[in-house]
Amino acid sequence: MSSVLTVDNGLHVPYIYLYVGNATWIPRNSGPGQSSMKSRAHILVSGIVQGVYFRDYTRSQARALGLTGWVRNLPDGSVEAMAEGEREDTEHLIERLWTGPSSSRIDDVQVTWEEYSGSFHNFQIIY
Repeated sequence: MSSVLTVDNGLHVPYIYLYVGNATWIPRNSGPGQSSMKSRAHILVSGIVQGVYFRDYTRSQARALGLTGWVRNLPDGSVEAMAEGEREDTEHLIERLWTGPSSSRIDDVQVTWEEYSGSFHNFQIIY
């Protein structure tokens, strides 16, 4: 979905709304001169996500997007991830996690946005 945002100086800037999960819409500026914005997302994925290479899929997708962080299985059968990088790339990872590997079934993806820390050097699976 897209529309136009009018900013204080009267400039009309195209805006894209990215659907992430259950009724969560994130505005994403797609206009010229878009500044980079670092972000950190704490992500919980539920469904059939263990024993189906979901962690490997997440690591592969995150690395392809240039993100850093980690992914791990949780005792309740869900998968938890922490991803840092450009906000737009992090949003793309979240979109891809809704798909997952072909043998998975995604019921929900919960995202909590946190302050970027820059504390990771790569994206890895942790245990």
